[in-house]
Amino acid sequence: MEWRLLTLDQKDGYYIQSVYEAVARAVTETHAPNTIILIYPESPYVCIGIHQELEKEVDVEYCNQHSIPVVRRQTGGGAVYLDSNQQFYQIVVHKDDPAVPLGVEPFYSKFLQPTVNVYQHFGLPAVYRPINDVLIQRRKASGNGAVTFDDAIVLIGNVIFDINTEVMVNVLKVPSEKFRDKMVQSLEKYMTSFRRELGAVPDRKTVVDRLVEEYQKLLGVSLAPGELTALENEYLSGIIARLESDQWLHKTSQRRERLLSLVKAKCTKVAGGVMVCEASHKADKLIRITIETAHGRINDILISGDFFYEPAESLEKLENELIGMKIRKKVLAEKIDTFLEKEGITLAGVTAKDFVEAILRAQSKVKR
Repeated sequence: MEWRLLTLDQKDGYYIQSVYEAVARAVTETHAPNTIILIYPESPYVCIGIHQELEKEVDVEYCNQHSIPVVRRQTGGGAVYLDSNQQFYQIVVHKDDPAVPLGVEPFYSKFLQPTVNVYQHFGLPAVYRPINDVLIQRRKASGNGAVTFDDAIVLIGNVIFDINTEVMVNVLKVPSEKFRDKMVQSLEKYMTSFRRELGAVPDRKTVVDRLVEEYQKLLGVSLAPGELTALENEYLSGIIARLESDQWLHKTSQRRERLLSLVKAKCTKVAGGVMVCEASHKADKLIRITIETAHGRINDILISGDFFYEPAESLEKLENELIGMKIRKKVLAEKIDTFLEKEGITLAGVTAKDFVEAILRAQSKVKR
């Protein structure tokens, strides 16, 4: 089956986080073949996951002062600083294509093998680690996420040439400077790059050519160089406009704006018997719960974090389903399990049990 190669060079963050959806629409409609996009940032930006709360994750004031835009992407995962020291790949494939294995982990495992092989080509001991990481000596060397648009599956990831640790930490929201110092140490311990491993940065064209070669080996095809079609460019313009809007950027917090306005601390008394509390639960990925409770029941709830949950727009529906529920482990587990199965939700990095645990942690603060 034909695969197309789009080499788009440098673009801004809004373009980078929009083009894969435009292509995915065309692939779904069979107006375009399966496509691999190679692209990298022309200027720095901060990218946050689709389920994250901007104000909890990003130091917006710092970003404004340094003219660093914040872009909410359309996949899960955490907030990250991105610049021209990365090379992105975006794989867009029809979900019914024989190249697509069944299951989330087999999909990542297969399509991240070229990333592993590129690092290995330069003599580095890269390995794939479930669910979506590439590691070199236990340090993360590639960030990846996947999202489904109708009948197209998209994998987005990067090869890291170098890391600006100072800026990466400054753009993130942290509780104190002491915590910021610890985060620098953590990044240096658990993240890596070509420069760190080799002492120098390889030529970008060499890396890109190697990626193309590895994808061709993986797929058993010759990638046909191409360009965006007129239809894809039309889709792209509309998607960029959406991602540039304040409504999209603040979409998670706006979903429960009233609830978030009540949180003054980790647990706040609103009225007699009514409490608003916040808690986090760390599985493979983080779940943050903000909850309003009254007499052991959920009045309102916001679920956010860096987990992967598809379809993304169904997360609000889960929140609405939980309103009015008794906060009991068995009751919540049955409700969430039933909902996820009925709606055909795909999770990665968390399980239904993790959502229950996060809610119970928030409720436990009410009892203190």
